[in-house]
Amino acid sequence: MYYAALYTTPRYNYGYSGKEPNIFKFKNIVTVGQIVNFALIIFYFSIWILIGSGTFEGVVLYETPKSLIVPILSVTIIPRIFLLVYDSTTKTEEIDKCRRNLSIGYGGMALCGVAAQALTVLMRNRNNELLAYSLPCSLIALLLFLLFVSLPLEDYKMKPETKRTAQFLRIIVAIFHFVVGALLLLFTYFCSEFKVFQKASFGIIHSFLMFMPCTAEVSTSTVARVQYLRTTVPKKVEKVERNNSNLNMEDENEPKHCTSPLECSICMLRYTTTTVIPRMLTACGHTVCQRCVEKMPKEEDDVILCPFCRKRTLLPDGHAHRLPKNYAILEMIEEHF
Repeated sequence: MYYAALYTTPRYNYGYSGKEPNIFKFKNIVTVGQIVNFALIIFYFSIWILIGSGTFEGVVLYETPKSLIVPILSVTIIPRIFLLVYDSTTKTEEIDKCRRNLSIGYGGMALCGVAAQALTVLMRNRNNELLAYSLPCSLIALLLFLLFVSLPLEDYKMKPETKRTAQFLRIIVAIFHFVVGALLLLFTYFCSEFKVFQKASFGIIHSFLMFMPCTAEVSTSTVARVQYLRTTVPKKVEKVERNNSNLNMEDENEPKHCTSPLECSICMLRYTTTTVIPRMLTACGHTVCQRCVEKMPKEEDDVILCPFCRKRTLLPDGHAHRLPKNYAILEMIEEHF
């Protein structure tokens, strides 16, 4: 009668709501930038449709549909298909795929930002050509984000020992972008009319704000290195499932108190009321012993990942012993022993 309560919502919550903390990370700025980028792409296409195709007349990229589509496909979708085929044949490790895709995605997006800034300065007196070449830069950056960055975006984090290095690199990259942007603004101000400077300054500042986080992330993901959050979880779950299947195949005459509900599914030690204490993860209700909770790697603000469902649980005051006990298991221990 107690088995149904073993992996359900905790019976005793001690005032904790169980909600996951809403943490806005630096890499989320890239997502916000690409949402703005998507709006700009719609804006470019709207101008093209409303004003007419003659707006980009004489621009090489817009002479035929192939001249615009082929370059975009050749640097985005075709490499992605090639890498998918390569990974399926070579069985590339998940962490290697994660680092590679992030480097390609962030690196390509950063180059799009550099190209956009350069085009803004070089074509500041030719509005039609500037608009015509800005559209492919924005479109390529958006496709690189969707194909290479968006999928592993929530599955990686910086290694704890390299967080300071990552923060230092981000500051250096931000300063570098700020200096380059300021120099471009000064160059445009002294070498162009004021009306031209106003239009060019918008493009330079826009490229700085949108693509600076991409350059910062490509430097941190390659130099500081990232840690793939799913690297060890499947192995633990596979081990637990294998141990549970072995227990189910044991002789039916074995004592019932040796079944897995009375044991920690990670260390396989029998629960007790004093040492191997069953603690419930408040976000999902799964039960593991207090010692295993203390050994779980922590994310920001004392958050741990459940090894079975990957839901995030916040440790009250950062301590495992503040999590609620599974009283259903403790009652079973008292009855059987």
